[in-house]
Amino acid sequence: MVRNFISLKYLGLVVIFLVAGSNCNITSSDNNELDVCEIDTELTCKNLTRGTNCGCVSKGTKAKCCHFKLNLVADYLYNNCGFNELTALYFFNCSSLSQPSISQLDLSPILKKYPNLQTLAFTNSDYNMIKVDPKVGNISNVRCLNVSYNSLDNSTDVANVINSIPSLQLIDVSNNNLSHAPNISGRSDFSLHIANNEFLNCDGIKEQMLENIKFVHPDQTLCRKFVTITQWSKEDTVSLNLSSIASTIMIHKQCPPKCSCSESRIVTEKGENNQNQVSNIAVAVNCSYRHLTKMPESLPTYTTTLDVSHNNITSLNLNGLKPDSNYDKLNYINANYNEIKSLQTLEGSEFLKAFEYLSLKGNQISKIPHFLEKAVTGTPSGKGQILLSDNKFECNCDTALHMKPMLVALEKHIVDFENIYCSNMEIKIIDLVNEQVCTINEINYIYYIIVAEVLLLLLLVGKVSYDYWVFKHVGYLPWPASKMPRLPCDCVLEN
Repeated sequence: MVRNFISLKYLGLVVIFLVAGSNCNITSSDNNELDVCEIDTELTCKNLTRGTNCGCVSKGTKAKCCHFKLNLVADYLYNNCGFNELTALYFFNCSSLSQPSISQLDLSPILKKYPNLQTLAFTNSDYNMIKVDPKVGNISNVRCLNVSYNSLDNSTDVANVINSIPSLQLIDVSNNNLSHAPNISGRSDFSLHIANNEFLNCDGIKEQMLENIKFVHPDQTLCRKFVTITQWSKEDTVSLNLSSIASTIMIHKQCPPKCSCSESRIVTEKGENNQNQVSNIAVAVNCSYRHLTKMPESLPTYTTTLDVSHNNITSLNLNGLKPDSNYDKLNYINANYNEIKSLQTLEGSEFLKAFEYLSLKGNQISKIPHFLEKAVTGTPSGKGQILLSDNKFECNCDTALHMKPMLVALEKHIVDFENIYCSNMEIKIIDLVNEQVCTINEINYIYYIIVAEVLLLLLLVGKVSYDYWVFKHVGYLPWPASKMPRLPCDCVLEN
């Protein structure tokens, strides 16, 4: 039975086909168009109805047939329509008359009758199977095959057709029911349009890309992958666009020297305007034990995890990086056991605005800067974690008065705060007592200064007030005040 094409879901697409005709007009991933796949837009179905003598319109060696029930169609076209030579043939809204319950599309009769065909299309129909005789396919000249908007659900059938027609350069199986991409081998630079197959699985697609199979509109083609989503710690099926899968092929080319790179997890985030969720494949870069003296200059696209532990890095300078260094998605850094002395170079970096994990154990850090407190609590998730144990924190009065309260305040973020020891004594910083590292003068000198300043201020105010009282009642100023130089503001007080 012919599918109801006037449903709301496909109404817009049908109108386009009825008005403009169809074409393969497929653009490969590098945007090179195959002109041979185009069908003249003047060939439309708008003047054709069921039961007409031919049911087709033609222009030169191109023809379009609409609303057919196919039965010995090749002979029908030859006898009823007089199509002796065709290079492009398009069928719109057709079904099998001989086997309506199976809806199998056999390309052999058409290809055998018209061996010079370069474009062949059967769209908006109800076929769930497709086949071709390899003997016929070998002599065919078809370069573009469009079987979009059908019900094809067997990728093996599609692969057999592709492998049976050596001249084929592009196949459009978009808007079908395929669950897997057809396994195409030995066909370098072959183009495959497989968008809008709702249950398309991602498995095997990367392998096809490695075989130089070009996927048409990869940024608009989604596939399903069953994964554990890291942010929510649950298993789910996510949709990936093929562009994100293609980017993982470049991982080894973008990987920093001496490092190893791999896919790590699926990251799901809000799309443009906080609308649809978009899933991407995150990359992990491992540069540990590589004798590095500085951070890698660039990373693979969508790197979220970087391990540079056990090296000789002296600075975490993330502010002087090039725009294309791909540090923008980085939220996890392991820089344990290096020679980092200060965290000051992290101030104002993009990393601190959205990081989740920063491990700096076993370095030579001697002080925790105050901007770090704002950074760990100001991340979008509010869950930024830092590890700082086994560093060179020399304890003194300043440590007890300032650093200890900071560690206690950030205990949810500095997760190893209970294991941060003083380097000059066997004691945890959080166990420091002021009297152990501070003298009385160090603790109280600031209060003495404040008290002295207050007393001096009171004394000055009292002396000025007394001099004013004497001047008003006796008429002269006391000797110290009379010897002071005259100021511009004195006239105001005299008046």
